Amino acid sequence: MPPAPPSGENFLEFLSAPRVAAGFWNFADAKQLSAHKKNGLEAAEIRIDLADIKTAEEGEKLIAAYSSLPVILTIRAENEGGGWRQTEDARRELYLRLLPFAAAADVELAAEIRGDVLAAAKQLKKAVVFSRHNFSAADSFAAMDEAAARAFAEGADIFKTACMVFSENDLPPLYEFTQKWKTRPVVAVGMGESAAARLARLELPKRGSRIAFAAAGEKTAPGQLSLADTAAAVKAA
Repeated sequence: MPPAPPSGENFLEFLSAPRVAAGFWNFADAKQLSAHKKNGLEAAEIRIDLADIKTAEEGEKLIAAYSSLPVILTIRAENEGGGWRQTEDARRELYLRLLPFAAAADVELAAEIRGDVLAAAKQLKKAVVFSRHNFSAADSFAAMDEAAARAFAEGADIFKTACMVFSENDLPPLYEFTQKWKTRPVVAVGMGESAAARLARLELPKRGSRIAFAAAGEKTAPGQLSLADTAAAVKAA
């Protein structure tokens, strides 16, 4: 069995400052993890939706491989950029089975199962991220602001919003969003391969975004930077 993970309260305390996270869906050995940590990795998002996981027990073993880090459990729906193609009932069951072994869970704000995941997480004293992802366009401040208000009103501990950034014209709404919500644990991500998207990833931690997602190998979203580059930006925040 995996060792006892951090509590949700500890995870929120951990997010009192910006942190560097990366997504993983394959096993990593101690040497690989040590190298990632030296490059700035501070938390592991375990992407069960991308992993070759057939049973909850296999999911537990994958999470256990990263137990030296705070673990965010994510089973991302296909309609928000994830790899989950099974039923929502099956996704709910897997979240509930694996929640005890993580510090936090990330589920989409639009997901029908979010209430069940939230209730189970609260009972286990885990942190909950409600998230939204827009892989087709940049978001307005109003859209992000409204979603954050809804997420926190429903009981989320953390709110994450991710949208495309095509030019510098797409940056002000993200900056305005993080400025307004800087006293709450929010995560803002500008995705894409443009120079402006790269700037967003470097700048948003300085403006209040609590998690900067980097690539520790294969990317999980367009435009993710290396761990070293991301860690340098977070250190400067």
